[in-house]
Amino acid sequence: MNVFLTLVWFLAGATASWVLTSLRAARTAARDRQQMREEVNHWQSETERYKAVADRCAKDKVAWEDGCKQGRDDVITIVPMLLAAQEQLRGQDHGAPTAEMNDCA
Repeated sequence: MNVFLTLVWFLAGATASWVLTSLRAARTAARDRQQMREEVNHWQSETERYKAVADRCAKDKVAWEDGCKQGRDDVITIVPMLLAAQEQLRGQDHGAPTAEMNDCA
């Protein structure tokens, strides 16, 4: 009889241990899944935020390139006019002494 009761109590203890361990493992797994979901959500929101930053940077780059092209076009357009104006001034001032000529004397 003592052997039978010992065996019954051993099986009861083993079953109780197994049930408690299973419950604890299930709780730990649920907590870990929740933490993983929160982390995935965090990184997804970070990804969306950085995508928005990248899109804004791409638009800024396009605007910068357009501005540079416009600036180059403006310079290309105005340089001949500046050269013509400079030649015109040289033609008008050809007979009059300039400040540089006075400094040399």
